Amino acid sequence: MAEFLLEILSEEIPARMQDRARADLATMVSTVLDEAGLDHGDVSTFATPRRLCLVMENVAIEQADREIERRGPRSDAPEKARDGFLRSLGDVDYVLGEVEDKKGRFILARYTEKGRTTRHLLEEALPGVLAGFPWPKSMRHGDDEARWVRPLHGILARVGNDVLDMTFSGVQSGSATRGHRFMAPTPFEVSGFADYAAKLEQARVVLDGARRRETIARLAADLARGRNLRLREDEALLDELKGIVEWPVPLLGRIDDGFMELPEEVLVTSMREHQRYLALEDDAGKLAPFFITVANIEAPDGGKAIIEGNERVLRARLWDAKFFWD
Repeated sequence: MAEFLLEILSEEIPARMQDRARADLATMVSTVLDEAGLDHGDVSTFATPRRLCLVMENVAIEQADREIERRGPRSDAPEKARDGFLRSLGDVDYVLGEVEDKKGRFILARYTEKGRTTRHLLEEALPGVLAGFPWPKSMRHGDDEARWVRPLHGILARVGNDVLDMTFSGVQSGSATRGHRFMAPTPFEVSGFADYAAKLEQARVVLDGARRRETIARLAADLARGRNLRLREDEALLDELKGIVEWPVPLLGRIDDGFMELPEEVLVTSMREHQRYLALEDDAGKLAPFFITVANIEAPDGGKAIIEGNERVLRARLWDAKFFWD
């Protein structure tokens, strides 16, 4: 038994597509192994803005040998038909017999089909799996006819100690990946899933989307409490934010007092729909003049420039909102 690890690294995957892609990847890879008669254990999938990952435990390293019976032409068929059937068997070591049913007697060939290795089966099947992946929207990159949700950067594929040798959309598979786009872009080799997950964490990538979501909610709540406020509940936005960042860093910004005269629905809609900002409120449920944005980087200045930039963008958004409201 061996572990199968697959990662497809690309440009940013839209957050709304990530969870569905995880489920589709698990189903399609499991189907390949099941149809090949290969036993396997649990399947886990992960998605970040830049990567789609699958790990499968206890995968059989090769198929079991199978006893095959192939029925040929009728026993009294012309010699030409008999010879054509035997040629179709190829070089296998077969034994001929006959079988009878209500339609007559037929030639029967019995032989043992040698099981193939899991590595070779996956090398053959995975390009087709990726080519047929059901993205809601996909694109071609360069001159290649293969389609993926965004341009590909790398494919990591290992079965046990073996590295798969396959190509999709002009990208050759290997045993290396990259971490955070800005904070740890240098490629690194991995030997298995535990090594992969640990090195990604060191390279500023939180692989588990549920952990990214929990981190955003926890750190944002801490920032709100620092102002004696609380997060306004928005589960859907938290779900989306986990798919936008690989290394979540919530930051607190301020709304200009002059805009607080606008109805709360106008303010929240402008922040949420356009900027993906979390709103804050006081204990009475009244909207507070603060927002939380989630950065994807630990900035050297502690996020000061990021906050100022987001406040400037929000100011322009709210000027538009105020104009239309007035």
